[in-house]
Amino acid sequence: MKEVEPYIFIHRIKKNHINKLIKLVHKSGGSYLKQDACRVSKSDWNSPKDMKRPYWIYFKKYCLNDFTVDLLTTLKSHRLHIHNYWYQIYEQGDYHGSHTHPDGNFSHVLYLKSENLTLIKKSKYKMKNPEGIILTFPGFLQHCSPPAKQQKIIISFNSSIGIENRNLNNLEVSLPADDY
Repeated sequence: MKEVEPYIFIHRIKKNHINKLIKLVHKSGGSYLKQDACRVSKSDWNSPKDMKRPYWIYFKKYCLNDFTVDLLTTLKSHRLHIHNYWYQIYEQGDYHGSHTHPDGNFSHVLYLKSENLTLIKKSKYKMKNPEGIILTFPGFLQHCSPPAKQQKIIISFNSSIGIENRNLNNLEVSLPADDY
């Protein structure tokens, strides 16, 4: 885990997981997402909570533990509660306007295919071709995804952390049910 600006972190997943996750995202259900300041070609954001999400099952099994240990150790915390998760596939011209995620401490974006990172208000950090990076930032920070120049595929999730005077060897992870 690398802190690139105060409370903005990056974590890299192993490259061998990226193509598998992309395939599983494409196999997942979902639909066009159009809201006030958002146009995304495919997402499971509005899908039924009991819909199978094979990309998340794979991510949870092969990537989440390393990320969790890295994040909680960096933040000197012992508990991570993941509130929700979803994927988005942006085609050329798709975008997601400025918004926040107020229901958790942190927002996380795993870039599976992308030219650039999410733009975070007041952040100057930039990275080209961030595939395999999980960007973590406070959920209250305004952020956006400007119009895509080419296909972009991400997995996002929101979380809260717990900090108590406890031994960091006893880390806890709380996840939504598999049928989220």
